[in-house]
Amino acid sequence: MRGFSRIRHMRNFFCFLPLLLLSCIGGVANPQDAAVAAGKAEIAQKTAKHLQVTASDKAIINWKDFSISFDELTEFIQPGADSVVLNRVVGGNLSKLMGKLEANGKVYLLNPNGLLVGPDAVINVGEFVASTLNVLDESFLSKCCGSLFQGDSDAEILNLGKIRAWDGDVYLIGYRVNNEGDIQAPKGEVGLAATKEVYLKPAGQDRLFIRSRLEGEKEDGTGVSNSGSISALEMHLKAEGNPYAKAIHHTGKADALKITEKGGRIFLDAEDGNVEVSGTLFAEKGEVRVLGENVYLSQEAEIDVSSDTGGGTVLIGGDYQGKNPKIKNAQRISIEKDVLIAADARLEGDGGKVIAFADGITHYEGQVTARGGPKGGDGGFVEISGGEWECCITH
Repeated sequence: MRGFSRIRHMRNFFCFLPLLLLSCIGGVANPQDAAVAAGKAEIAQKTAKHLQVTASDKAIINWKDFSISFDELTEFIQPGADSVVLNRVVGGNLSKLMGKLEANGKVYLLNPNGLLVGPDAVINVGEFVASTLNVLDESFLSKCCGSLFQGDSDAEILNLGKIRAWDGDVYLIGYRVNNEGDIQAPKGEVGLAATKEVYLKPAGQDRLFIRSRLEGEKEDGTGVSNSGSISALEMHLKAEGNPYAKAIHHTGKADALKITEKGGRIFLDAEDGNVEVSGTLFAEKGEVRVLGENVYLSQEAEIDVSSDTGGGTVLIGGDYQGKNPKIKNAQRISIEKDVLIAADARLEGDGGKVIAFADGITHYEGQVTARGGPKGGDGGFVEISGGEWECCITH
């Protein structure tokens, strides 16, 4: 598992070798030593393996340790689905979630030491936000604004298990975020963000904003990595690209769910960084954006925004002729052989829009279609262009 080689930034991490996993995570137990900093919370050990936390809305609990063993359950009982509880780790251990975390509301978990969701772990909550950055109490408690996440932690968030937000969103925020498991938000958004300062709006679309620019030489490693599966109405993989050799690396599966005739959205956005895609991005009649300073679609990458009634939109590197002021154009895009991009109407309706644009070099060997439906419909629009061609369109 590639994620273990990148965990060196996490303090006190359980082990680097997958074969030693079981022997390296000893001492894991349900969350321990709680201090309520705001609101009300009652903590009850229902059984030896079941910890129950009954919390008011906007409760803040500081824990010495927040981990869950393989056969343990930590359960939050909250006033309703819109209620939120913030859990902050003030001890020196990373959070190792190996068992079950359940809640009937929203759960925030902050730990500057890092977070591991184990391969057999199941998180089933209304909404889940995990970060290695901190949120000030007053920011979390504010009724008018969202939450500002800030910190100097270089720790990593690694998901090997299953995270499901049945009513809201999933956000994993840290200096490095790696998903090798399964993340589901059937009614909301999944956001993976790599940086040291993020603003999270309380509601609405595009809740996640990177606030800071990280200076320094590019280093080995990846900001946001997804080799697992993500399904949600919207997906945002974002990284402040400057410090990472690869700001975003997507090799897994991303599926933007569709509500009636409105398609989902998938955005991979690293304004100053390198973005590499060799996995799949599906958004039926929706929108996919892959944006960065250098964008690479390699190996068997596939982007599909087709539907029975019309095609969606794909933007790689930029928008039409690079003239959209809201999108910073790539300097280089490379779309390799065997890459498939489709914005077709499979039955009836018009084809969609596909743009691949770079201010500098455009390398293209892939296959792109934006066909109208065989039962009626016009073809869509395709633009593959750049300041300089490295090879010609062959398909």
